[in-house]
Amino acid sequence: MIHTRGAEPRGVPNIVTARSSTLPRGSRVAVAVAIMLVLVAGTASGQTVTLSVPDVCADPGATAIQVPIALDSAVAVRGLSFALRDSPDELQLTPGQTAATCTARTAGFTCTANEVTAANVVNALVISLAGDDIAAGTGSVAVLTLTDGPVACTPGEHVALELSNVMVASLNGTALPATVANGTFTCGCGPT
Repeated sequence: MIHTRGAEPRGVPNIVTARSSTLPRGSRVAVAVAIMLVLVAGTASGQTVTLSVPDVCADPGATAIQVPIALDSAVAVRGLSFALRDSPDELQLTPGQTAATCTARTAGFTCTANEVTAANVVNALVISLAGDDIAAGTGSVAVLTLTDGPVACTPGEHVALELSNVMVASLNGTALPATVANGTFTCGCGPT
C-alpha cells in the first residue's frame, strides 16, 4: 500500500513512501536512494566529509561479521548513501533486518542495505524521514552485518573493503564533497 505523508516536520519535503510489506527490500532501497538523489541535487562547497570502513577480521565461516561505517564531518548532515564492495568477492550481506543497523549517533534514522550479488556490491542508505540530522563529529553511523561464505575464507586471506558512490546531503539539501577511507577484512583473527 502506498500512501502520501502529510505535513512534514523541519523542512522535509512531502514524499510518497511505501510500506515495507508492499515492496521487495531491493525496491525499498531503490526508492530511498532516489529520495537521497533529490536531497543532494546541488553541491555544497568547502565542507568535505569522510566516510570510512575499518579493518575487521573474523574466523573462517563467520556468520555475523560487524562492519561499522564511520562518518567524520565538521557539519551536520541530513543523510547519506554509499556502496561497499569486497574484493575478491568473499563476503555477503546477512539477510533480514539485521543486515544494516543504525548506531547511537543515528538513533531514529532508517538504516537499510541490499546486496546486488551479480555486481558484488552492497548498497546502503542512512536517512531520517522525520527530518533529523546527524550531528557534526566522528563516529559510526551504521553497521553492516556480513557473512563469510558460501565457501569459507582461507586463514590469512585479505579482502579489500571499498566504499564508492558516496552521497552525503547537507542540512540544506546540497551534496557535500566526500572522501573515503577503505578497510580490509582479514580471515582469521590472530593473537594481538
